[in-house]
Amino acid sequence: MKKQKGVALLNLIIIIVIIVVGVILLSNLFNDKTKISTELLASEVQERITTEWRQKGVTFTVLEDMILVKKNDNEYSGSIKIMYEGKEILISGTVIYDGQAIQWQPNTQDLFLQLWD
Repeated sequence: MKKQKGVALLNLIIIIVIIVVGVILLSNLFNDKTKISTELLASEVQERITTEWRQKGVTFTVLEDMILVKKNDNEYSGSIKIMYEGKEILISGTVIYDGQAIQWQPNTQDLFLQLWD
């Protein structure tokens, strides 16, 4: 009789531990604000670049959409290809995303060399 109660108690403890761990994992998954698909982030960065440049009077055509590759938790490297004043220009850079703010840091040296080539 004691053996059955011990086994039942052990099973109950195991079930409770599994439920608690599951709840913790699920809450972390849904509450992590830094999780965003790479494609969605790339689209957002491309939209910001386009808006910012057009507000400054720069007209260009996007030839290839922004492509991002995740480097670590909140850092991505990427590029976008545009047509500007008859030249194909590849703008590469780094994106930092902390769950709320997006920071785009273009590789200005490469951009400068392509613009004045």
